[in-house]
Amino acid sequence: MDRSIMKKSVDEFVYNFVLQELIQQFNEEYRQEIKDTFTDEGGYSEFGVAGLFKVMDTSYHWIYGEREARKIAIKMITRELMDEPEKFDPEWLMGYVDHDIFHYVIYDGLESYVNDLASEPASSNKFKNRQEEEIAEAGYNNAEEYTAALIKDALGDDHGAKYMLSTFGKDMIPSFIHDGQVHIENAARDIVDAEGWDHFLLVNDDEYDLTHNGVVYFFE
Repeated sequence: MDRSIMKKSVDEFVYNFVLQELIQQFNEEYRQEIKDTFTDEGGYSEFGVAGLFKVMDTSYHWIYGEREARKIAIKMITRELMDEPEKFDPEWLMGYVDHDIFHYVIYDGLESYVNDLASEPASSNKFKNRQEEEIAEAGYNNAEEYTAALIKDALGDDHGAKYMLSTFGKDMIPSFIHDGQVHIENAARDIVDAEGWDHFLLVNDDEYDLTHNGVVYFFE
């Protein structure tokens, strides 16, 4: 079967199924108004199988089940993470940055830092340069030991997320996202599962309802 025909058939099935579910939920009295205002456009339809309808001139969202509502919320948060990462807790978001980029920046940066100290003057005549002085003050024998210790401390128990945030600030996060270094889909999925999809799709602390067969609906 042609895929476009199959998709149209599925869409029509869903459309008619949801429409009948809502009519049954609100009773025959509102059949005509629901039919006249029911649409699979608007609302959250940009992100999934959803739309709008009215009962007694009050607008409602509908979504094809709670699983679909979860998918919609995840897609919405994924877009927000792409477009407005500053809205989210930077420390939380850093937990989803690819660890490889942290390791690269930390290893390269601290190795360069220790090497550059060799060209800086020491503050005491006891040492020939700042590198030798700093290594001695830290209690290490050579540059390799000192560099390794700095790297280990920077990586900590979070692969360097806190170090990166404190060193470079939260303004680096958008560039990481732009470069594909942040697992934003995982972040979106985790926050939706933690808070619940309704936390992101409903407004004003409204509640949602389900029809007999699980169609979700709530106030627009």
